Amino acid sequence: MNNIVKDIKPTPNRDNCHIYSYQDPTKACEYYGHNIDWAVLGDSHAISISYALANRLKATDQGLKHFSFAGCIPSYGQKNNFSLCSRWYNEAADYILQNKKIQNVVLINRYSAGLYGENEGIYPQLAHKKMPEYAGILTAFDKLVLQLAHTKKNVYVIKPVPEMGRSISKLFYENYWVGKPVKDIVSMSKTYYEQRNYDILHHFKQARYPANVHFIDSQKEFCDARYCYAVRDSHPLYHDAHHASQQGAEKLVSQIVI
Repeated sequence: MNNIVKDIKPTPNRDNCHIYSYQDPTKACEYYGHNIDWAVLGDSHAISISYALANRLKATDQGLKHFSFAGCIPSYGQKNNFSLCSRWYNEAADYILQNKKIQNVVLINRYSAGLYGENEGIYPQLAHKKMPEYAGILTAFDKLVLQLAHTKKNVYVIKPVPEMGRSISKLFYENYWVGKPVKDIVSMSKTYYEQRNYDILHHFKQARYPANVHFIDSQKEFCDARYCYAVRDSHPLYHDAHHASQQGAEKLVSQIVI
């Protein structure tokens, strides 16, 4: 139990490398290695992914640039008033596209929060009203993927990380105090995950992306055939309600760099 509680924490790069308002993308954090040939771009879900991927790449002296903006929806090609991060997102994307050293790009977002809004406070109900930016998000994302695929070696698109609707700490203690096992703690049904993320998963399934665009399936790491988990094999997969912990992120990036 102590190890599980101890490991429910954000990765150490959160305070220094994640932004909440516009910052010149050229100032984005760089991790390790003399060969900075990777980039991660997205919202706060990119934080732990960047850290875990950088640690994995370090062994081969490869490094990465970390671009993450809180609550940022895909905004490539959209005007500055489309989202709070539009200016930053476009400049970050252009920086990556124009940097010839960067040949591998990872994209990750909390897609369904952008398409439908938060699920915290309403879980296990589903939000059915599309956000005003709904169509623009999908258009912007596809446009960036195609641009990157044309100029880069590999583009990795991480499918939605399951959003639990309540914190891992709450789930942990709900199980612990009534004497339930905490080695594996269910967060939601697989059905809920599929319904919450139906639109973006369907969009990805129908997308005609080039062969150098690779999908990373978070269900393989966070779910089995029936359930998704907050804790699996005594490892917490989150540090709050939807952000991956270091262990959760390491499982995801194992599909990118073996």
